[in-house]
Amino acid sequence: MDADHNDIMIQFAYPRLDINVSKGLNHLLKSPFCVHPKTGRVCIPIDIQKVENFDPFQVPTISLLRSEVDKLHQANSDDEASQANSLKGSRKVAEATSLKPALDTFNSFVKQLSVSNYAMKRDDSDRSLEF
Repeated sequence: MDADHNDIMIQFAYPRLDINVSKGLNHLLKSPFCVHPKTGRVCIPIDIQKVENFDPFQVPTISLLRSEVDKLHQANSDDEASQANSLKGSRKVAEATSLKPALDTFNSFVKQLSVSNYAMKRDDSDRSLEF
């Protein structure tokens, strides 16, 4: 009876995917900072410590980002030397938009992953030196 009970629980609780989700290349957002083709919303990483505060309707859209970048360029167009220095590189431009909190979350995640990966490699290296 327990096996049947578990099967029923899995049947109802396990996430279901329709066929389009698994075969369509553009059906799901697949990586951070990609843009949903219909809504224009940017897929952003979220801080798991703040997941309760996450509102998917408040994420930046591509049109919002474009207007923010246009405003940055307009504000700096008066002084060409200033524009060349202050908006040099797409990273600085992105950090001056509403993507900054998501970029900070992503950078923090990558840094933690890097530290963890380094520690694992160091431990493996230490083990291989044991005689």
